Amino acid sequence: MTLRELGTEEPLSSPGVRGKVCVVAQKMGVNVDKAIGSKTESQQYIDCSPEQIQKVVDAACKLKNFSAEDFWDVVFDDAERDLKGAADALAEIQLERNREGEVAGLPDDASLAKIQRYEAHLSRKFDKALHELQRLQAARSGLRPLAPAAIEIEISEDPIDS
Repeated sequence: MTLRELGTEEPLSSPGVRGKVCVVAQKMGVNVDKAIGSKTESQQYIDCSPEQIQKVVDAACKLKNFSAEDFWDVVFDDAERDLKGAADALAEIQLERNREGEVAGLPDDASLAKIQRYEAHLSRKFDKALHELQRLQAARSGLRPLAPAAIEIEISEDPIDS
């Protein structure tokens, strides 16, 4: 059931709203089976007709001396509490998943980006050192060192002091 279904012209056309009305009425002390006039197949009361549920609404209003509008306000508030409870439960699950990731030693996105930058930097330094080593080895063995196959250019964001 959604809050949108409660705000329609005929909220009792929604099975979810019919079920919520019966739950709220039961919390108020209404004997829903007696108000409906029969035992339903489902404890959720979603298989009841809108006319049967209207009898439940009338019984709850009579029992608590509410107007129909007051009763629907109570149903809406109860649905909002359920929605908030579900949102809180979802947030708790997401928080738990984040904790599990931290326990497993997985870095967060910012740390992972930093590690990737460091890895790229070290890879470039390694390639530069390897090429220099190859040129030095060629020079020691008496061969003319080969020119680098690729030009190595380093760009730094730090300003160069002149």
